[in-house]
Amino acid sequence: MKTTSILGILAVAFCCTTSAHGVTIDWVTVGNPGNAADTEVMWDGTSGYESLPYTYRISKYEVTNAHYVEFLNSVAASDPNKLYNTYMWS
Repeated sequence: MKTTSILGILAVAFCCTTSAHGVTIDWVTVGNPGNAADTEVMWDGTSGYESLPYTYRISKYEVTNAHYVEFLNSVAASDPNKLYNTYMWS
């Protein structure tokens, strides 16, 4: 099934709940606040990647277009955050 890259919008919109209007999302916690950054120096001379000062939650599985459609339909009465764009379907 085709997936969408709108996971961040869904995560914010669902505000870390496990279910909203019939869409259930399994969340996993990611992060190790205060972990040390990578010390390897990259080809461009930069380093210090992969340090994360906070913990966040992300969907365990891909969010399908069907999930996103159900979410949009649940907020379709008004769209003050402009979550839907007519160009999305293509």
